[in-house]
Amino acid sequence: MAAVSLDTIVQTDGNGLFIEVPDDIVAGLGKGKRPPVRATLNGFSYRTTVAAYGGKSYLGFRKEVREAAGLNANDAVTVLLELDEEPRTVELPG
Repeated sequence: MAAVSLDTIVQTDGNGLFIEVPDDIVAGLGKGKRPPVRATLNGFSYRTTVAAYGGKSYLGFRKEVREAAGLNANDAVTVLLELDEEPRTVELPG
């Protein structure tokens, strides 16, 4: 598990929030530029994938994640990241 301590959450042009994930943390996870991860912040865990855009890596926070973790723009936050190697399945509606 890699403990990532990041300074702030940055607000996008819309309502989304994200943080930049340093290259050495992404490399340390060992699964390429877009590794599947389990992220834990403020006691809330969720499964996601590190996003790559413009040569940088990001961890985005959807509305339901922001609400569950109590996140706001410009909050200082400590994020715990671990490689998520569990299979990902999708339940299709009938």
